[in-house]
Amino acid sequence: MTQVLRGFVASVLGLVLALLPAIASAQDASQDRTAAAIGKDVTVTTKDGAKYKGKLKTLSLTEVVIDQAKADHKFAVRDVQQVQRNSQAMRKGATWGFGIGLGVGVAGMLLVGASDGNGDQSGEEAMLLILTSVGISTGAGAGLGAAFRGSGASRMLYQAPTKTTVSVSPTLGKGKLGIAGTIKW
Repeated sequence: MTQVLRGFVASVLGLVLALLPAIASAQDASQDRTAAAIGKDVTVTTKDGAKYKGKLKTLSLTEVVIDQAKADHKFAVRDVQQVQRNSQAMRKGATWGFGIGLGVGVAGMLLVGASDGNGDQSGEEAMLLILTSVGISTGAGAGLGAAFRGSGASRMLYQAPTKTTVSVSPTLGKGKLGIAGTIKW
């Protein structure tokens, strides 16, 4: 029995030592992500389900502070379910697409007018060419922004811990003795 107990303790100790670097690096990545989010748009969801949007001022072990229309809104961490950075990727993609589409449309209009020889292109044709180019490029830019905005997990700054349960029970049988356990998180 002592050999089984020693083996169990050695296994648990080895597992903990193996996971320590991963746990430490995950905390460092979380701290870096939080520091980079200061001043960015976030959504704070409280435990009662209410959502508040604003610019993140501080996120500490005890409180979350966001700036909502020039006024600070403070939340105790015990009342917060999650803090998530808002993605602006779709807006940026649509803006880039609009600019590129406008440039391509104007260039196309100038090229088509110049290739005509006499440059008597109607205003309707030119506007249709520009609007079509802008519409397609804006939609493509927004779609690419949505595709590359990152997962919700990469935008998560704080998630309230879930309830962890640990249960241990003895296992007895004919010629057998052991411990069974479960951990849920």
